Amino acid sequence: MNITITTDASFSKEHSVGTYAFYITSNEGRCSMSGAFKKNCKTPSEAEIKCIINALTFVSSQPSLFNKCKCIFINTDSMNAIHIFENDRHAIRKYKLNNIKYLQTSVKKVMKLYVGKEIHFRHVKAHKDTDTPRTWVNDFCDKAAKIEMGILINKITSK
Repeated sequence: MNITITTDASFSKEHSVGTYAFYITSNEGRCSMSGAFKKNCKTPSEAEIKCIINALTFVSSQPSLFNKCKCIFINTDSMNAIHIFENDRHAIRKYKLNNIKYLQTSVKKVMKLYVGKEIHFRHVKAHKDTDTPRTWVNDFCDKAAKIEMGILINKITSK
């Protein structure tokens, strides 16, 4: 069975916080989840990476889904996240991503759960007016992450 995960994150530089949303589809059905990260974020790329980690962690916590899974497609609008997950050293140097390389420990930890399963990353161009399911789901995740960001900022500023 294949699983498709679409992810998107939102980041507030002013408050150093991030939110996430992901949408998962498989033969077992569909689900989506969104929320705020427990720890602060330093960059938008960090938020995107943490979002993918959350989605993969969620899938691994669902035995009926995880055990049947052979291949996972991860759709993201963050090329930087793809470079970090694929450990593309050339791109990490070229795009000066060493400042988020500290997330490699978390990435390696979650990827160990998926040994023996294929994982393919696909870049989705965000905010494009194309009528494709991938774009629609990316927009859905983008809106959900922004809603969560609004809720989080409201909590922060009302203290």
